[in-house]
Formats: sequence, C-alpha cells, structure tokens
Amino acid sequence: MRELLRESEFTGAEQEAGESPWLKVLRKQSQPACRLICFAHIGGSASVFRRWPEFVNDNADIYALQLPGREERRDEPVYSSMQAVVGELIPLVMQDSTPVVLFGHSFGSVLAFSLASRLTERGAAVAGLVVSAKTAPHLNQRKKRSELSDKQLLADIRNMGGTPESIMGDPLMVKQVMRVMRGDFSILESYEESLHLTSLKCPIMAIEAEYDHLISGKGIDAWCEYTQAGFNKKIIAGGHFYINDHPQELFDVVNSLIEQA
Repeated sequence: MRELLRESEFTGAEQEAGESPWLKVLRKQSQPACRLICFAHIGGSASVFRRWPEFVNDNADIYALQLPGREERRDEPVYSSMQAVVGELIPLVMQDSTPVVLFGHSFGSVLAFSLASRLTERGAAVAGLVVSAKTAPHLNQRKKRSELSDKQLLADIRNMGGTPESIMGDPLMVKQVMRVMRGDFSILESYEESLHLTSLKCPIMAIEAEYDHLISGKGIDAWCEYTQAGFNKKIIAGGHFYINDHPQELFDVVNSLIEQA
C-alpha cells in the first residue's frame, strides 16, 4: 500500500486519458481488440498495475482504477459506497463499445464483478472476468471492519500483510492508510448488505494463491455460481499478494481471455 502515499509514477502516454481520473490509462492502442480494466486490492492504487503492459497481449488497451485517496487523488474525499463507485465507472466504460475484460485482485474482485454485473444489465460487451484471491461475495464474512477502532483496524491491516513497517511506523502515513482503508471496507460492506446474485454471460476465471492464509479454496470455487458461460480456477504459487511478483501464470490467464474477446 505504499503507492497510495506517493506521487503518481505515470507519465507521458499513460497520462493521456484526458478523460477521467477514475481510469488510469496504462496503454492505449489505435485498434484494440478489447480493453483490460484492472482493480487493485483494498487500499491499493493504479500503480499496482503499472508494469502490466510488459506482460499483457499487445492487442488490448489497459486501464487501472484509481479511487480517490490514492496518489494524485490522495487529497480527495474517499468513497464509501459500491453503488457510487460503479456509478462513476459505468458511463466511462460504456462510451466505448470495445469489449472489456475485467481483472480484480482481492477487494478489486468484488469491484470488478459489481461493474461486470451492471454492464451486463445494460447490454455492454463484457468478454471475461478474472477474480483473484477473493471469496465469492455471498460467502464473505459480515464483519464491520469499517467500524473497528484504530487499534483493531491496524491489527487487521498487519494481519493482511502488504503494508511495509516503514509506513506502519509513521503516524502521518498511518492516518492516510486508515482513511483509505475505512472507505474501502465501507464500499465492500455496503455491497454485501444489498447483494443480489447476478449471473454473468461471460466466463469467470478464478485465481487462488497456494499459500494465501486469508482465503479458502472453497470460497474461491463458489464464484462458479455467478456465470452462465463457464468457470475455471487456476492455482498459482505465492501468498495473498502474489501479483506483486508478476508470475507468468497470471498473465497466461489474462491473455487467454483477451484472445477470446
């Protein structure tokens, strides 16, 4: 989560969205076969995906969600509602008819699924969904992390991993992390409370990290209930934040969906 506290690392063509701060452009082609839209883990930012153009098929545009509170948006009020976030994204995605493939890691899986559901309802071309390191929404615990005390929330953040102790030891950085994390947990909790099962018309590929102590294989398998078009699961070596290591197996999964788009 160190990336949400620093200045944006994106420059040049990556900044040419000229469109909206919500979707950071990582790569834009003249005639893409599809658009890959990426959603980071809880507390994460678009920078999680900054190297993905090196590994993803050249025939796809690549975007990453940049929620308020991160990087160049760090001074903006954070969002606390899934409906509000998805409401910002729908018109941005639907202004282009190019098919989309959505990738979400952990918390980002639920964001990606929620967007896929709403796009499907509106007749948009959703070619595939990849959900990574996340239990299916209807099995998630209803623990109200957004309402925990600072001490309890910090303990949870440490248990999840992914946040360097150099950040956890700095009071100003911790304050910013807590602000963003509470907002993200509120987004997740607001969605779960109003959850209705939506069956997608695109395939779902689920990724399970072999040594993920936060997620069970059963919880990941349950994503099969959310699609009419086929479900597969891939087990990849690593822990909950395996994506930071850019494993080839991950990009094989993403690229296979792009090729089918």
